[in-house]
Order: sequence, then structure tokens, then C-alpha cells
Amino acid sequence: MKNPSLRQEPRYAPASVIALEQKTSLLEWLEENGRIIYREKKEDFIDDMIDDQDLSELMDDDGFEEEDDDDAADLD
Repeated sequence: MKNPSLRQEPRYAPASVIALEQKTSLLEWLEENGRIIYREKKEDFIDDMIDDQDLSELMDDDGFEEEDDDDAADLD
């Protein structure tokens, strides 16, 4: 059976180095094949969030009012 990608090397001989022909980088290959999805920039995300919610709504109190702590005096 003839397989040109297989070859026999002596056991104790140093391995030959295969020359790597890298024409494009991995990133370029992903872009060319449409296999990369760019993330949304953080700045755009923050701008969208500020547009959706008013800052005053974010800083609004939680509906709790400060009360005097009279409960401790009632325990006696």
C-alpha cells in the first residue's frame, strides 16, 4: 500500500523538521471563512445601558425609610 505521507525513519536518528508554510495567520483564516464573531465593545454596551435607563432611576432609594430604632427599648 503506497501512502506518500508515511515514511520510515531510523529509530535513533534525529527527526527531520517539516517546513511549515504558513500563508495566513489563524485570525486571518477565521475572518476569511466567516468563522469569527466580533464582540460588542464595552463602551457601546455602557452607552446603550445609559440610554435605556435614566441615572436617576438607578440612584433612586429602595423604598426604605430611616426609622428610629425603638424596637430595642420595647424589649424591656
